[in-house]
Amino acid sequence: MVIQPIEGGIRVVDTRVYRVTKTSKVTLSDVVGDFQAGGTSFSWEGTTKVGTPNFENEPVNGSQPILDTFLHCATKVVDINPATNHTSVVYTLQGGVGVETFPYAVQVPDNGVAEYLITFVFAK
Repeated sequence: MVIQPIEGGIRVVDTRVYRVTKTSKVTLSDVVGDFQAGGTSFSWEGTTKVGTPNFENEPVNGSQPILDTFLHCATKVVDINPATNHTSVVYTLQGGVGVETFPYAVQVPDNGVAEYLITFVFAK
């Protein structure tokens, strides 16, 4: 995982492996925490989807094979909670070998932004 300062905030870049079978039908859910504002978009095999503002059991691949592909997620979280500068997002993938959660969190400056750029590799 790489954590980089950016103008007005922090960027988190990471790559994770999610185990699937050849015929897995994977869904994505994500939750922005800490009573902060945020939203997520993702791209997979040339298709881009934007959450409203996030995803709940959103199909990633439908009936297309998912093995040996990549899911690129981008979540932007804005610090609007006056009680804390803590930001977080939890991604949940299911439909593969099991259900797996991937939590991320960083502190940002007052009214700052956290950019979470997470790539999931679908492998055996």
